[in-house]
Amino acid sequence: METKTIAVQRLNGSPFDLFVDGERNNVYVADTGNHRVQKFNLKAVGSMGITVAGSHGPGSGFDQLYMPWAVYIDKNKNVYAADTNKNRIQMWARGAASGVIVAGKNDKGKGLNQIGAGQSVFVHEETNALFMSNFCNDRIVKWIPEKVEGVIVADISVSGTAANQLNGSRDIFIDQCETIYVADLWNNRVQKWKKSASEGITVAGGNEKDAAANQLNSSWDVEVARYGNIFVADTDNSRFMKWALGATEGVQLTDANA
Repeated sequence: METKTIAVQRLNGSPFDLFVDGERNNVYVADTGNHRVQKFNLKAVGSMGITVAGSHGPGSGFDQLYMPWAVYIDKNKNVYAADTNKNRIQMWARGAASGVIVAGKNDKGKGLNQIGAGQSVFVHEETNALFMSNFCNDRIVKWIPEKVEGVIVADISVSGTAANQLNGSRDIFIDQCETIYVADLWNNRVQKWKKSASEGITVAGGNEKDAAANQLNSSWDVEVARYGNIFVADTDNSRFMKWALGATEGVQLTDANA
């Protein structure tokens, strides 16, 4: 943990996301303001980062990124970057000098071949399907490898508070069964969508925005761990919360006043 903190402090481009690899040897950082993804060795205290995607200035070239908001590393060490300002997902093969577009490429829009400010990306390791949160379109889209269009798997693309709607689909987590957990930012909740479901169920928050144990205020990030425990970055309450499986209230893991 100390190594990770040192690594992140060496960045000056407003890093928005990070990913720790499965062996817990490296941390990958979406160095958003510097338009790149950096890799840091967690075992080498004070080590400098290595650029693994971007770093040729902002742009639309295959070797460029423009404000990447999210990063994901698959089991083969391929780097996926949500290239937010270019409305695409780029994939860099391990050691590659440039990336390939694996989702989007047709400017911002609501079409199934388009992305509206992708802010989270997740690869299902068993199927290689790519899931991404389409923030401006309030939906979660699944892209099958080699396909030119995605499939909407959560939301009806109209923002709202109903069980079949999202309002600011920020971060996602996908389990082995392709169940989707969504940090539903402005609805102050986490929604769980089972595969092929027509609506989600609230598994954290969803009781208006405030700071009580059953509430969230801007649910920014979500992770799901063993036994179904849900961890949420409760941004505007300046705290990190844990919801046990089936719980109606969360437990605060960080001191909001620290």
